[in-house]
Amino acid sequence: MNRLSYSKEKIKKIISILIISCLIIAAGGSDTVSSHQNNTVEIVAIEESILEHTPMPTEELIPVSTPVLTEEPTPMPTLELYPIKVLQGAMKKEVAMLQKRLLSLGYYLSDETLGTYGNKTTVAVSEFQLQNGLEQSGTADTETCALLFSCDAMRCINFAELAPTVNMTFEELAGDDGIREYPEGYPASETYYIIVDIAFQVVMVYTKDGAGDYTVPVRYMLCSTGTGNRTPIGLFKLDTYKLRFSKFRRDGRYGQYWTQIFRAYYFHTFLYKKGNASSYDESTYLELGSKASHGCIRLTVPDARWV
Repeated sequence: MNRLSYSKEKIKKIISILIISCLIIAAGGSDTVSSHQNNTVEIVAIEESILEHTPMPTEELIPVSTPVLTEEPTPMPTLELYPIKVLQGAMKKEVAMLQKRLLSLGYYLSDETLGTYGNKTTVAVSEFQLQNGLEQSGTADTETCALLFSCDAMRCINFAELAPTVNMTFEELAGDDGIREYPEGYPASETYYIIVDIAFQVVMVYTKDGAGDYTVPVRYMLCSTGTGNRTPIGLFKLDTYKLRFSKFRRDGRYGQYWTQIFRAYYFHTFLYKKGNASSYDESTYLELGSKASHGCIRLTVPDARWV
């Protein structure tokens, strides 16, 4: 097989999940899904939104830590200072300190100008709040800054850990791993909450946090949903019907790793011309990230196998 890779535009689409997931959880669904008895799939369309904040510049600074006196006191060290809070409209120096700290923890992954509190900084702050158990606002308020500039701040989860396919070869994304047996068991009911975003063509999987809410990211996947309105929007419980390699009656093409959502709607791979992985339909691989199916959710082989 020839080695192919995701285009930069498609990778950007995957990375935009970090924005979408924040919006979904804030809008969202732990109360909505808590009564369901199976792992749950929600198919949604999310609109992009921009967080707006009232400018409140500040020059207040407080120390990162307090020196500890030993039995033989040593000279007071010079303490590194950090801003109490940084809002849109704050001084450039404070905003730059915020951005550099986010960058050091792996959150600030854009080329936004240092000292400018724009939308990308808002997203980075919001993601930090999400991963550190704070209320998501995108605003670097007092509570956020206190944690961000402390040794307790959690580093950003490596994106490749949540979307492992971004580092895989085309052979891994499209091939046949030779596995024919089915898993001996499946996760307990209510383990996962799966969101299919038909606007951004991504699938996002969450599991529960300590409070029982679905806020912990598990896996992000690029997908192709149905053209037009062929993929229904709603909340569904995953069915138990699964197939390893099967044929479409409609056009005679094949797919791998089928998992039924309901009725004739499935998660499965992109398509193959024959009943073997060497006959992949390249056009359906290149359609990942855009609407292309008759209603099912198409994925790469590793992602479809995971589901």
